[in-house]
Amino acid sequence: MDADTKTISILTQRLAQLKKQRSSWVDTWTDLRDNLLPYHGRPLGSGGASTYNDGQRHDTSIYDGLPLRAMGIAGAGLMSGLTSPSRPWFALTVEDPDLADDYEVREWLSAVQARMMATYARSNIYNCLHHLYLELIAFGGGAVAVYEEFDKVLRGRAYTVGEYWLGLGADGLVDTIYRQYTMTTRQLMTVFGEDKCSDVVRQAMRDNQPDTPISVLNAIEPNDDRIDLGIEFEWRSVYWEADRTDGILGTGGFEMCPVLAPRWHVSSADTYGHGPGHDVLGDAKCLQKISEQVLVALDKTIEPPMVAPGTMKAAMLNTIPGGITYSDDLKDALRPLYQVNFNLADAQAKIVDLRSAVRQGLYNDLFLMLIDVDAGKMTATEVAARQQEKLIMLGPVLERLHNELLEPLIDRTFSILLRAGLLPEAPDVIQGTDLKVDFISPLALAQRAAGLQSISTLVQFAGQVAQAKPDVLDKINFDEAIDVMAESLGTPPRLLNDDRQVQALRQARTQQEQAMQMGQAAQVAAETAKDASGVDLESDNIVSRMVGQGGAAQNG
Repeated sequence: MDADTKTISILTQRLAQLKKQRSSWVDTWTDLRDNLLPYHGRPLGSGGASTYNDGQRHDTSIYDGLPLRAMGIAGAGLMSGLTSPSRPWFALTVEDPDLADDYEVREWLSAVQARMMATYARSNIYNCLHHLYLELIAFGGGAVAVYEEFDKVLRGRAYTVGEYWLGLGADGLVDTIYRQYTMTTRQLMTVFGEDKCSDVVRQAMRDNQPDTPISVLNAIEPNDDRIDLGIEFEWRSVYWEADRTDGILGTGGFEMCPVLAPRWHVSSADTYGHGPGHDVLGDAKCLQKISEQVLVALDKTIEPPMVAPGTMKAAMLNTIPGGITYSDDLKDALRPLYQVNFNLADAQAKIVDLRSAVRQGLYNDLFLMLIDVDAGKMTATEVAARQQEKLIMLGPVLERLHNELLEPLIDRTFSILLRAGLLPEAPDVIQGTDLKVDFISPLALAQRAAGLQSISTLVQFAGQVAQAKPDVLDKINFDEAIDVMAESLGTPPRLLNDDRQVQALRQARTQQEQAMQMGQAAQVAAETAKDASGVDLESDNIVSRMVGQGGAAQNG
């Protein structure tokens, strides 16, 4: 057995284990797909192989489009609330508060953040994230890969449920992904080269069939000692044709896992997660069932099943409005087989309830307000005040998305930009310091708004008390309150002066006030002297008497 065959054998054995672990999820995912995202998850039920250019309709079981529209709102809301392309959604800082207040450090961190945001805007990362959010909401998890690209620095690849299998590391986080997808023979030849492709691929190209679909497998996993490919990276990547066991298409390596696979909720040590789609699946299916029954009832009411005499079997029946059907015996004329007594009002009321349940389960009310925040129509504080309960429920989910998706995305982006030499040189004082990510998206800010409300309430109360007792303001560290508020609101560092600048401004202001006070005192003294010089000391007046008494005292 040669090295390639042995490697493929080892990878195939692990793939079989991952398939077995995932098998119990497939039926539920298929149900979720059919009711919430009919055009996602095409590989479900096909063993993992992606369907190729499937343009058929997949929504034929949908009678009420509300769940599909609610999913669209949820995906757009999560995109706008977490990673809006139109505004900063993260800020870089350091743990050391003294370094964090250093103006040169803040300027560098701000420049790095701007460079990263520009990189995301140039790439297809935001498109991939939107696709990921839809699958995360519907299926409880999703996956997207972030690769290096020469011209745009980053290139994302969004995966759909059913085409990949996941594995967990010792920390309970996803560190392995096996994927099966389709490439054309021309794509295979372009990416991997003719000598790496199978005889089937080369023959198809010789037969002028460059668009023949070929199933390809890719394994990305920690680079342990089960396989020795000569790759000196923490993660390895191996490609091979699914129908071939004797040749590897290509290999590669990564310093950190390029695949981000967040989960919405995870039970115990499960590999795959549960999401809002699982919560609303029953309501969505019931909504489709009742909507179908309403349509059937209306159809039977308008065109009920009929009873006709045998003598009319060969007759021409005219069922158009105003049409005439002739019969020799009026008693044997056409009549409805039965009366349809369908309570349409009750059915419509139930449909309204189910639609509302689906919207609420998919957080449409909250996500619509987050979209308003992104558009500047509402502040994060207003969102927090109106939807505090839902924001509390989303708290654990938000932390998981930060840990499993956004922080790894930022780390990988920073690493790629650093290796490419696209970041400004860091100040000497920050060399060797770990960076910290603060999330300042509308959803993150709305989560923080509860804490900010306590600061605002305290300051307002202190202002009221200060009207009667002004020295009570000495109790509050207003500088620290401003810093906390600015950090929580994600205020750009350039808008705040650092402590040294504040101290210099205050010293200059104090000196100016002292100079003004001294100038005013000198002016008063001068005016007093001027007034005194104009007094008549020869006449008998109070001033001459005072001067005389002073002179007498001195002479005595």
